[in-house]
Amino acid sequence: EQKKIVEILEEQLSRLDAALASVRTIREKAAQFRRSLLHAAFTGALTGHDSLSGTLPEGWEEKTLGEVAKWGSGGTPKSVVKKYYGGDIPWTVIGDLTEGLVLETTQAITQEGLDSSSAKIVNPGTVLLAMYGASIGRTGIAGTSMATNQAIAFAIPDVRFLDNEFLLKFLQSQKQAFVKAGQGGAQPNISQTMIKVWPVLVPPLAEQEKIVEILGEQLSHLDASLAV
Repeated sequence: EQKKIVEILEEQLSRLDAALASVRTIREKAAQFRRSLLHAAFTGALTGHDSLSGTLPEGWEEKTLGEVAKWGSGGTPKSVVKKYYGGDIPWTVIGDLTEGLVLETTQAITQEGLDSSSAKIVNPGTVLLAMYGASIGRTGIAGTSMATNQAIAFAIPDVRFLDNEFLLKFLQSQKQAFVKAGQGGAQPNISQTMIKVWPVLVPPLAEQEKIVEILGEQLSHLDASLAV
């Protein structure tokens, strides 16, 4: 009976290993498709431009992130001062970033805590980007007024040039490059100085909206297929 048990276990575990390998392959292919889709979006290929021609798509401009958005970062009230915490001001840390709309935070600070630190209130629609540690490149969009800590850079797009959803997706497309750029120190990080000179190709606003729409639809289908 022991031999029979071992035989059955080996057979079932072998099937499990094969299934896990298949899942890993599917997820790797999905990640590759996501990267390809984002690359196509921000080179013009997604909206029908010839991205191999070596020229900018018509109406697109070469900019830096510092030229198309106002950047800043927050701060942290002293953790030993209890009266600085537990207030009614949402205080965002990297773990709160959702890659989409940020509506809830794990911590909140008081007005006194805000005033005592370099934390700043950002308005709904502000784009958020993690700069420190293993989470470099994680993103979100403020869904309500909130403060942030110093590990998060926030961007207020210049509405003449940039849609905030387009900026969010662009930052997500740059995650691997941000991670690579942040390597080399004791703790990986990127800086606002680095972010502000980061190149970005900027389409007309109407095309930005179209790109965001197509990306949302395609990525939604991808996520749904992975959830099955």
